[in-house]
Amino acid sequence: MRVVLVVLLALSVSRQAGDPVRLIAAARAGVPALVIETDDGVRINARAAPVLELADGRRVRFGHAPVTADSAYFVGAPWAARPAGARVRGHLRVAFCLRAERFCRTALLRVELP
Repeated sequence: MRVVLVVLLALSVSRQAGDPVRLIAAARAGVPALVIETDDGVRINARAAPVLELADGRRVRFGHAPVTADSAYFVGAPWAARPAGARVRGHLRVAFCLRAERFCRTALLRVELP
């Protein structure tokens, strides 16, 4: 019961209601990774690359994804190698744009992944 509760809590914290951008744990090229996912119609700004500011002061910069011809947006989901340690806690700073709008916004999202 505790394990299920912890997983549900972690998922609810990493995806807050209404956020079109979220951070998930995955694997890329056989390496534990953190991947930024978006809702349909949302683009991640590549010129202001996303950064995860960890609770211990370290910073994780995201990239590793192709970008548009003008280098403005990521075409795929940006990702970074997962830092060593059991939990990932901190804040994700990410600039994103909704395709239906003509401006981008910056979000600071609380992250807590098991």
